[in-house]
Amino acid sequence: MDSHDLGKVGLCHLRLHKNSALPWFILIPEVPALEIFEMTRSDRVRLRSEMDLLAAFVKELPRIEKINVAAIGNLVPQLYIHVIGRYQEDPFWPGVVWGQELSEKCYSTAEVEHFKSQIQTVVKLGLTGQDSD
Repeated sequence: MDSHDLGKVGLCHLRLHKNSALPWFILIPEVPALEIFEMTRSDRVRLRSEMDLLAAFVKELPRIEKINVAAIGNLVPQLYIHVIGRYQEDPFWPGVVWGQELSEKCYSTAEVEHFKSQIQTVVKLGLTGQDSD
């Protein structure tokens, strides 16, 4: 498996890419649609909210300067969204991470559990206490 299960956060299942070279998260909406535009309006709003909360969380991690968000993937017939934290010293800066070989630098079990705990707290607080800007 190339990612760690971090649990369900609202509409989506959340996974953490196993390679710790970059903070790389994957949101998998629990919907039958294969594309974002095919989702219901209410599911798109929920997905966007979860994407924004996750991106804000990643942006607060040490060294992170930029967030890459994309719904790409042709090999797996399922909708999923990548949220990746980037920084100038990352292995691929300033280029793209898509399709690049990452060195095998895996998270420890403790690091995975720490992310899981942090994200679950952030997302729960964010989903229940959102402002209606």
